[in-house]
Amino acid sequence: MLYTKKALQMGAIAVGLAAFAGQSSLAESAKKEDSKPSVKTETMQVMPELTMASHFVGVPYNRSGVSVSIIKPEEFQKAGIETLTGALSQTPGVFTLDGGGTWQRGSVSNTVIRGMNKETYTLTMVDGMRISDANMSGNKLLGITNLFTVGNAEVVKGAQGAVFGSGAIGGVVAMDTPEGEGEPVTRIFAEAGSFGSFNSYVTSSGKIKKLSYFVGVGFETTENDPSIYPAIYDNRTGMNDFRQWQEAVRLGYDVNDKVKVNFTYRRLDSYFEYPTPYVVYS
Repeated sequence: MLYTKKALQMGAIAVGLAAFAGQSSLAESAKKEDSKPSVKTETMQVMPELTMASHFVGVPYNRSGVSVSIIKPEEFQKAGIETLTGALSQTPGVFTLDGGGTWQRGSVSNTVIRGMNKETYTLTMVDGMRISDANMSGNKLLGITNLFTVGNAEVVKGAQGAVFGSGAIGGVVAMDTPEGEGEPVTRIFAEAGSFGSFNSYVTSSGKIKKLSYFVGVGFETTENDPSIYPAIYDNRTGMNDFRQWQEAVRLGYDVNDKVKVNFTYRRLDSYFEYPTPYVVYS
């Protein structure tokens, strides 16, 4: 029994010495760690991707609450849609008639974005320029524009469109002239149909070293179909005829990696003999 007690006492003393030695080593390690110079580590934070809108101001759409739809002409052309109003009619939150209030090619588009009338509350922009001339309002331009002269179009929906300035509280339709890239390529398109309809255009685009270019010309004509208004159709003398000529040029030059110079030219010569659905009988 005495031997057992002594053994236990010796074991307790050994454990106590081991614990004391452990505490001493920990204290010495702590002193060494404290004596080392402190090193700060930095972490890289990835910022959200910015979308460069055609008004040349970077807007983080994922934080601004703006709803934006991007119209890519090549996707709609594959589906047989050649007009801007045809593409807009497939855009969520946008109501428009491809052919305007008279359902005739060349008529005013009557576009509405989220219930806001295009003519009064929303804005049309081309290559960063506001379209506000009384003779070429936004609705008139949208009603006659073909997609072959459009690079991409942004449709900003909602009151946040006010970042574009006055007259845009309902939204914005901002389009740009296509930019040439890659190997030079030329496209030729032509189609004909009933009512004397003919539509054609030729485009050439590409990039040669630092110079990018796009050139496009188009011609369109149609007699439309006024038979939806019998009184007009019976007394028709060229009513509803539409024809237009479009030209678009864009040149870009890469001065260096950060600077690029662009030049754009657009011309639209359009004629539409507008009928009225209301006929007064004597």
